[in-house]
Amino acid sequence: ATLKEYNVCNRFFADLSYYYPALQQEIEQEIGSKFWERLKQILEKGIAQGYFKNEIKPLIVLESIAVLLNSISRTDKFLKYNSPAEEIFNNSIAVLIKGICTSTGLEVLENHICN
Repeated sequence: ATLKEYNVCNRFFADLSYYYPALQQEIEQEIGSKFWERLKQILEKGIAQGYFKNEIKPLIVLESIAVLLNSISRTDKFLKYNSPAEEIFNNSIAVLIKGICTSTGLEVLENHICN
């Protein structure tokens, strides 16, 4: 994604929040709860299969990712870096995800990204 797309995304969420706050909240609740539960299941399965560290707390990890994602997509905090969205992702959310991986999980992730 480009900086232009990033700006459009920020403006969209700002406008949605300003003009239609109830709609925004309804959308986030409907999509968010289903998405959140699925991601929690993925993390739990990854822990059981040895891809993610045993000591992580899936709900705390998900909350951390959500905070980063909201900060990236709904605020102008990252605009000062004048970086494409992919670079921002790779230096924020991807770092968090790599940090919860075991060595096996990192290997699988790197192979997936490279292929």
